[in-house]
Amino acid sequence: MADYPHQRDIIRQVEKLFANNRKRVLIQAPTGSGKTRIALRLTERAGSRRVIYVVPSTEILNQTHAGLKRNKIDHTILSGGKSPTLRGVRTLLAMSQTVARRIPQGYFDRWRPEFAILDEVHKLLKQHWTLADTFKCPLVGLSATPIRHDGQDLSALLPDMVQGPPIRELVRQKRLVPTICYAAPMPDISHVRVRAGEFEREKLEKAYLDPDVVRHVLTHWHMRAEGRRTLVFCAGVRASQELAAAFRDDGVRALHVDAKSGKQVREKALADLAAHRLDVVTNCNLFTEGVDVVEVQAIQLAMATASMARFMQSVGRGMRLANHIGKQKLTVIDHGGNVERHGPPDAMRNWQAMGAYNDSDLIACRFCKGLHEASQSKCPSCGFVSRRVAGVSVGAKMRSNKALSRRTPPRPCPIWAIMVRRTWVKTEKERYRHGYRLPSDECVGYTESRCRRAIQGAGGRKRWG
Repeated sequence: MADYPHQRDIIRQVEKLFANNRKRVLIQAPTGSGKTRIALRLTERAGSRRVIYVVPSTEILNQTHAGLKRNKIDHTILSGGKSPTLRGVRTLLAMSQTVARRIPQGYFDRWRPEFAILDEVHKLLKQHWTLADTFKCPLVGLSATPIRHDGQDLSALLPDMVQGPPIRELVRQKRLVPTICYAAPMPDISHVRVRAGEFEREKLEKAYLDPDVVRHVLTHWHMRAEGRRTLVFCAGVRASQELAAAFRDDGVRALHVDAKSGKQVREKALADLAAHRLDVVTNCNLFTEGVDVVEVQAIQLAMATASMARFMQSVGRGMRLANHIGKQKLTVIDHGGNVERHGPPDAMRNWQAMGAYNDSDLIACRFCKGLHEASQSKCPSCGFVSRRVAGVSVGAKMRSNKALSRRTPPRPCPIWAIMVRRTWVKTEKERYRHGYRLPSDECVGYTESRCRRAIQGAGGRKRWG
């Protein structure tokens, strides 16, 4: 399989830095850009030099081992409980924690690497510093999100950065699917403090255990993602368990897994989700890295996170292509204000400035509630085109402009009003004929008010169409 142009370009930039005696380089490359393939090419091009390839978890170790085998690169594996002889070894695939433990034991006294590759370098920073200070060899670190929850800057360890293609470019190249994000109801978390770069776990989980929040999660799943394989990220283990139980009570094939579930249980849950024997798998911060379930069609964030890295890693689990199931897009249902807080997954970011979001503000489409940049007049989710004047909100302009209402033809029925579609069509015709006010951003206009009253009068748990 030939390398992609962006992969060859990244390798050229790294080698150019090395040629200029810049020996510590960070590669930022998003999900789907082929970070592992880039690392394997760098391993091959190391020639006869001894290479240590360091990974942070068993899942990534297994994936890298399979990649090395496919590329016919002879290697030895070093992990907990193993002490292979290093005589004659050119490539050593090792767990970061194991390397850090073996260094003071003298395990590497006679075998010193001449080149090191650090996968997911934003994790286990202390172990990486131990390796760098001990071996003093050229380093290349790889990460899709080179920022840490605790705010520590990776530039002290790896001062030079090579950036891969942005997510939007990979979507344009059809290497990732486009992402449609929806803002959904969330609990009040104004009282939850941020400590060490993340919301306090216990208070956050308590907020998401509220029965109203659970009801909203189920309602919005039926509305946005029913029939799609869904991975749900929760605020805590108990919240995940209760949410999975609520899904099952609602007739949805759902399962909760956590770190204590056991490897076989977790693997079977993901296999069942991929085969669509399950509709929903709930978890708490379990499947953020090292797991690729390409069949995932929806991500539901039943949690809030102050960490942009965690947000990106969670959403990234569903962005890969899956042509064999006809996957066209990834639906993201956000019950934590995460998209507004960190920007959409495909935002243009400045990774030299800790992933700062560089695009315009976000607004919610008045019909489908899909989030998109304020600079876009057309909603990427439903296609509705708003008549926007730069610098003036749609709602503020339309509320006081009867003439504009009479120039706006009857609008298509939005998804939230499908159950009273006839009322929507009738009142839209009346609005157009008489010039009744168009809605504000809070949906209190003529048509919306009537339809919401009709929905409230419908009663019961009528399923959305």
